[in-house]
Amino acid sequence: MKTIAVLLAVAATAAFADPWADFKTRFGLKFSSVEEEAMRKDIFETNVREIDAHNNAGHQWTKAVNSFAHLSGKEFASTYIGGWRGPSKSVNSVDTALLRVKSADLPSSVDWVSKGAVTPVKNQGQCGSCWAFSTTGSVEGITEISTGKLVSLSEQQLVDCSGSYGNQGCNGGLMDNAFKYIINNGGLCTEQAYPYQGTDGSCQSSSCSPAATISGYHDVPPRTPTRSAPPSPSSPCLLPLRPTRPASSSIPPVC
Repeated sequence: MKTIAVLLAVAATAAFADPWADFKTRFGLKFSSVEEEAMRKDIFETNVREIDAHNNAGHQWTKAVNSFAHLSGKEFASTYIGGWRGPSKSVNSVDTALLRVKSADLPSSVDWVSKGAVTPVKNQGQCGSCWAFSTTGSVEGITEISTGKLVSLSEQQLVDCSGSYGNQGCNGGLMDNAFKYIINNGGLCTEQAYPYQGTDGSCQSSSCSPAATISGYHDVPPRTPTRSAPPSPSSPCLLPLRPTRPASSSIPPVC
């Protein structure tokens, strides 16, 4: 009888779990009025239904609740989307030739996460610095693949210091410009040595020593067939994504 009672208690607890209350506690959310909370709860529940519907549809990638799940798509877009400034003309004209290898020599996929070449998820906040995070992610990956050591690199250094290469800090930038800065600067400092602030600041690169660098980069031309990219099966490729909804997306980490 005691075993049955315990099982019933557990089932009752699960049945009456409150996702909204759990969400507020998890992210430390408080609201100024009952009306505001009711509105946020309604948006949250709408987003959760969309997440569940997507995950139950059998797609190859999944969604999950994150700290933005109480925002509408319009609110999320107006506050957080932006930062990548596409090139106005062809960039990296010297290196744009894609290094092709025979399809038979390429693996069908490479999971760099399972290989330990990807740092944990980072949050750019309300600074339009997605280009900096995209840059550090690829440099972190190739550094681990080359040296066996995964080091989180400084996005803030790119925000603060790469303006002369055409980037505009929290107002946007381009990964190619950031790569040029890294090459000419001799590398990037670690995240720990030059921590992320999420705002524009003065360059402090002299306060730390570069922990990783690159010698070059290649742009994959638009509409290149998937089997022709990346230039090498032993290097990560960089894919800018434009989020449109306040939910975390888990895309298979293959390239």
